[in-house]
Amino acid sequence: PKADREKKKANAVELCNLGDVRYRLIGNLSKGYRQRVGLAQAILHEPEVLVLDEPTVGLDPKQVSEIRKLIKSMAGSRTIIYSTHILTEVAATCDRILVIEKGKLVAQEALNEFGATGEVVKTEIVMNKSSDKAMAAVQKVPGVKNVRRVEDGAHRFIVETEAREDLLAEVARAVVESGAGLVRMAPVALALEEYYLNLISGRISA
Repeated sequence: PKADREKKKANAVELCNLGDVRYRLIGNLSKGYRQRVGLAQAILHEPEVLVLDEPTVGLDPKQVSEIRKLIKSMAGSRTIIYSTHILTEVAATCDRILVIEKGKLVAQEALNEFGATGEVVKTEIVMNKSSDKAMAAVQKVPGVKNVRRVEDGAHRFIVETEAREDLLAEVARAVVESGAGLVRMAPVALALEEYYLNLISGRISA
């Protein structure tokens, strides 16, 4: 409605942080700002569903971070479909993944707070010394699904658990009480990439 146009424009400009460049020609803006202008145009009429295709391609790290924050700030008020081949962006921005292979939907999974798919996360445990006792203690923790040693000469193993922060605290306590000396716990990177590659190679059933 005509009476709402100025208000809608002002809201879109504010949400996309375009106030400083509102009266500049779009062609004179940086790519990051032009991406924001595109988002402002798309949300002007307050759609319930917003489809974004590779919104961070060609942006520098600072601009990527700003666009991520902008997308997350809009997620509470509408459904956002984020189409991309950059899986790190999916892990950083989305809460659910849908994989399309040759035009067919082959999988859909929730992304948990640890950036992994489904209900399992992998964590690397680094100790002061190699300890079968520590591995056995961790294996007994309820919610731990698998424990395996990293065969590279270091005092490390990988533990697969349910996606719960309190469970990781229990794992840490088990290592400390075993006397192995806990040095570090870190989420295993590339969980999403591993899931995707295993899926398209047929090692995970759709």
